[in-house]
Amino acid sequence: MIEKDLNKFIKKTENKFTNLLRNVCLELSYKICERTGVDTGYLLGTYRIGINRPGVMPSFKPGPSSWIKEGNTFVKDKSIEAKNKERAFEFTLSRVLSTVSRLNYTDSFYFDTIVNYADMVEYIGWNRTPPYRMFGRTIIDFQSIVIEEANKVKNV
Repeated sequence: MIEKDLNKFIKKTENKFTNLLRNVCLELSYKICERTGVDTGYLLGTYRIGINRPGVMPSFKPGPSSWIKEGNTFVKDKSIEAKNKERAFEFTLSRVLSTVSRLNYTDSFYFDTIVNYADMVEYIGWNRTPPYRMFGRTIIDFQSIVIEEANKVKNV
């Protein structure tokens, strides 16, 4: 009887940890995507997502540039930017959901990029945009995300 109860407890605990890992990875991924700066949507659409190793570079076709020349200057067309972001966001989030649903509590989750200008977007920015700090700001939120998600699964 004790062995059966112990196995039941172990399985319940493993399920809680698996749900916690899945929820934390989903929330972290969502925040990074939400905070990623978009011109064509290429960076956002090509995040690599994997379990226990980096994922493969996805095939994502970017939209048109949202920077429009007006006279001697460039301005960002917010409607083009919004369409590009929405399309790239949906593409990436569907891949995140598919991957996260397969995570087990013993797995490592990978969310990264090999796009050559990602460091500029994250840390430096350009003369028209500041750095977005999509990963840096999300790392700062990590502890509060874990606590919030742990509270959700604690009494399940």
